[in-house]
Amino acid sequence: MTVLTGLALLLRLHRLDRFPAGLFWDESFEGLDAYSLLGKPFWHWPLFFTAINGREPLFVYLVHFAQRLWGPSVWSVRVVSATAGALLTPAMVWLGWEVAPALGVDHRKQFALWSGLAVLALLWSQTIARLGQRMSLFALLEILFFAALWRAWRVPKLCWWILAGIFAGLSFYTYLAVRVIPLPLVIMLGYAFFYRRAQLRSRWRGVVISVAAALIVAMPLLIHFARYLGDLSVRIDEVSIVNSRGIPRVIS
Repeated sequence: MTVLTGLALLLRLHRLDRFPAGLFWDESFEGLDAYSLLGKPFWHWPLFFTAINGREPLFVYLVHFAQRLWGPSVWSVRVVSATAGALLTPAMVWLGWEVAPALGVDHRKQFALWSGLAVLALLWSQTIARLGQRMSLFALLEILFFAALWRAWRVPKLCWWILAGIFAGLSFYTYLAVRVIPLPLVIMLGYAFFYRRAQLRSRWRGVVISVAAALIVAMPLLIHFARYLGDLSVRIDEVSIVNSRGIPRVIS
């Protein structure tokens, strides 16, 4: 896994400031918003950035820290997504290791390593990781969440349930797509209720603790959305095929 992670870092970070050439529109806004935090106390940092259709804040925060290390540059805008993209490889190795027994895989170690190699080799993973955008960070936290959740189910210790909840809560600060994640979790919980009831009964405290941890971590952003409902739906309203009154838009 160490070799794979090192290779992933090399592919994602090599000449990152030159390929692709220059920053495009969305990357520039990420860098500008991160630079705007300079000199502001942490408690005054926005919980939601309204430019370019609205964005959750975690990626901007991390780019800000990168700018404090390397200054405002192409590198500092992209290094967060590139690092997150590289860390997808060990995260997928972990997830593959955890799910292998449930899938009936005979060679667990090989399955886990091939999982990490797959995400390392995919073109979309390489491309997205080299752009200063939030998708790699979102993908990393989701993979870590599911790996920790599977670990908690297999080895029902309190620390794993809490860690899964923390990863889930943090993911809400990354990207809009995270809002659909509760749906498959409800399906998984329903499956456990009907087909793994004895196991679920022995783990229900862990499930509750994990949900509580996720809510605690996500609470500042949830409170913000409760106060500013427009921020919650701004991106959805802009890409929806119907307008706010439920009438289909006419595209000319």
